Amino acid sequence: MSEPPRACSDPVSGPVSLDHLRRITEKRGVIQHCVYSMPNPETGFCIDDNARALIVTVMHYEQFGEAQVLALARTYLEFLRFAQKKNGRFHNFVDYQGIFLDEEGSQDSFGRAIWACGYVIGSSALEDELKGRAHEIFLKAFPHILAMDNLRPQAFSLLGLYHYLRAFPEAKTAQQALLSLGKRLTQAYESTRGRDWHWFEDKLTYCNARLPQALYLAHQVTEKKKFLKTAEEATRFLLKNQVKDGMFLVVGNREWYPRGGELSLYDQQPVDAGCMVELLATAYEVTGQKEYLELAELSYEWFTGKNIVGKMLCDPQTGLAMMAWKKTESI
Repeated sequence: MSEPPRACSDPVSGPVSLDHLRRITEKRGVIQHCVYSMPNPETGFCIDDNARALIVTVMHYEQFGEAQVLALARTYLEFLRFAQKKNGRFHNFVDYQGIFLDEEGSQDSFGRAIWACGYVIGSSALEDELKGRAHEIFLKAFPHILAMDNLRPQAFSLLGLYHYLRAFPEAKTAQQALLSLGKRLTQAYESTRGRDWHWFEDKLTYCNARLPQALYLAHQVTEKKKFLKTAEEATRFLLKNQVKDGMFLVVGNREWYPRGGELSLYDQQPVDAGCMVELLATAYEVTGQKEYLELAELSYEWFTGKNIVGKMLCDPQTGLAMMAWKKTESI
């Protein structure tokens, strides 16, 4: 598996700071939104953020071995257990008092929960107790994996299955599910691709890099050449459209990037730069092509100032996202 993206430090000489993550984490889980650097309890909690936080903390523990980080990981995993419904699916949104705000969460949130639990299960660094809890959640949700009909939750679920199979390489049902999801992604690609459009949909939107990354890893498990070919073509397409003049451009969510249109530069999201780093690290590990590693570093530099506004986007000492504050007239 590819290494996770490095922290917002250049270079990283020691453990990544989780100070900000700790600040926005409470007993129930990670708060969904902040006002500047302060958590806003009114926004409550969600599966999406707690699943991502779980992956981050396990990655951190794998790299740096800080025992106290496991307390954060347990908190996030417990949130997934709390939000799982009796039928195995999940609520996504929970208010500050612990009341569920939806009947059922999005497919994306389901896929991220599967991914996070799979990552925990597949980690050789974790204790059996933590992995066992994740395994219970994963098995309860597993029957619904192939019911996901959107591409991103399919890719997220495939990532979870890949990590699950690291722990249980002979699990035939999981192998079959991973193969099925890989085929769905390649079928979407084949039905949409054109002469100048090598993509799975008619629009580039969010977390694009997860789709080819999932296929690289599906190839690792199945050795299906079609998975690798599709992943390579889609990765090259992203690079062609998102690397300009030595800079990585995140697809802005104001207008996205529709087929036949232009790439939107506004409202760029950090999650997409992180996704691209991980895709390219995975591509390098699978293919051995050094160019991918160099492009992963370029994508990472989006956080450290090589972006369209030329600003550092995170504090290397705290991991805190940085933002511009416009001084206004005082009262």
